[in-house]
Amino acid sequence: MPTSQGVSLLIPYIKALLNRDWSVSVRHIPRECNKVADILAHLAWSLAPGLVTFQDPPVECVSAAAKYGICLAASLF
Repeated sequence: MPTSQGVSLLIPYIKALLNRDWSVSVRHIPRECNKVADILAHLAWSLAPGLVTFQDPPVECVSAAAKYGICLAASLF
């Protein structure tokens, strides 16, 4: 699996996309404010490369949603 060093290899590609002739807005959302997305990002490192779909939300997301009072819309999964 890629490490954080592998993620840093994406930075030149991200910069190239940001420099294209289009309007781009980037906003930082602290992980404390976006627990489910943070959990999914960490979960992605343990999955096989490629498209992954879930019939139901991963248990980790359900647990975090319950802990932080977040509603998981079934249509998102």
